Amino acid sequence: MPVSYYQIGGWKPSINWFAYDDKKLAQRLMSSNSPLRETSTSGGQGPIRMILGIKRNGTSHLLIPERKAHDLARVNDKKIPTRPIPASNFESLSFIDLKSEDEVYDILSWLKPKSRKQGEDTDNSRANRHFSREGKQGINRGALEHGRVLYKCIHNDIVLHELGINNKHWLESLQVFSFTLNTIAVDERSSSERLSNPTIIDIGWAEASCHDLLGKPETCDHIIIHENSKLRARGEPKPFEYGPLQTLSKEQAQGAVRELAERWSNSPTILLVHHKKLTMNVLQNCGVKVQDWHSGIRDLFYPNTIYSANSRNRSRSPTRGQGSRQYSDRRPDPPLPVGSVYVIDVKSLFESLMETQVGSDTVPGIARELRFDVTEGYCAGNEAMLLIDIWRGIISGPPIDQQRMARKQQPDPTPAAPSSPPEQPPLNEDDEDFDPNDISLTPLAQPKQTAEPDMYDEAFESDDGRSDSSD
Repeated sequence: MPVSYYQIGGWKPSINWFAYDDKKLAQRLMSSNSPLRETSTSGGQGPIRMILGIKRNGTSHLLIPERKAHDLARVNDKKIPTRPIPASNFESLSFIDLKSEDEVYDILSWLKPKSRKQGEDTDNSRANRHFSREGKQGINRGALEHGRVLYKCIHNDIVLHELGINNKHWLESLQVFSFTLNTIAVDERSSSERLSNPTIIDIGWAEASCHDLLGKPETCDHIIIHENSKLRARGEPKPFEYGPLQTLSKEQAQGAVRELAERWSNSPTILLVHHKKLTMNVLQNCGVKVQDWHSGIRDLFYPNTIYSANSRNRSRSPTRGQGSRQYSDRRPDPPLPVGSVYVIDVKSLFESLMETQVGSDTVPGIARELRFDVTEGYCAGNEAMLLIDIWRGIISGPPIDQQRMARKQQPDPTPAAPSSPPEQPPLNEDDEDFDPNDISLTPLAQPKQTAEPDMYDEAFESDDGRSDSSD
């Protein structure tokens, strides 16, 4: 049965029991008899658990499942609206746990619209004022939240039907792989040529355990392309940490990639990459068929639904290019195949999480921005393991906006001395071909630990004299 929700707080809420008195609403939501209460690990009262809904344009909304909303209305002797919001209105649905009245009040204040000019009908809250009605930022923001749902699903920490997920039978056969590569540092060809037919220095891959999403060192491989072995990527090459080094011809390496891809097609596979469009072109140039692959894991949770991601952001067939096949996103989608590959661009997740492209051009660059203690240099094999750790660190954290606030409060990493050749111009992914998915911590290399900040402090504080770092 489809799940519906009621929005509480924010712009045009479904429930407005206390005339926008957020303090009173927070008290009622956190009351001892609240149906939103979870049980703590010690058996006592835990936090309240609500639903974070992100729409396709990127806006965030605090939701309560229909059944729990009726329970909440009953214990507060209130009436409930007759028309709930269908799950299909949201790009992603994920859980958000709130531990105190202050946390609830702060997030309600963050979602609360400010006074508007007469005739203005937009959500100008601090949470959502940066998103336009026609935007698509929710695709990438939602992709991060889907990862959080997967992480909790693996750890049996959620009730799936409250998110409209009917089953998790796919979890029994799920595979998680990473695939990484490094390209030549200085390439004077046009950006379209560099994107469609990049000069590869090395490639790497690894598999993660589906029990804890830890990378398995014995599955990690690293291949240097013989024809390009005298060339350099950015920085200096680093030794491969997980096994013997392989140097293969371009043809042999392509064969190894095709053999690897056969394993991905045997059962549902999550494939972690850095820069999806570039990686898809490389795989297609190796002879791997990516036409029916999916962008993100939404289709894994909601297969064959009208609102599934296959209607707008699946991997597409190649278009004719100059001497090579190039990944494109243009034609309509075929029906979803059974057991396919779900591509997650960790570069895109990072950029959506941190709202910046700084550091995102390489896997180690992202790791440093997220406070992993990594050294300069490149090795696609090591980066395959690192990419798994980065992804796990992101999806095991709090919701996207709270996580960004917390991470930005951590001290900046110590800048490393420059050791790279001059940078080439960035790949020009024009609007016609650009897919918005191609643009956002138990790590392999332990990050420097800092005290965990309060997820709902300054950035979530209200306008009643308390600070607001977002204004």
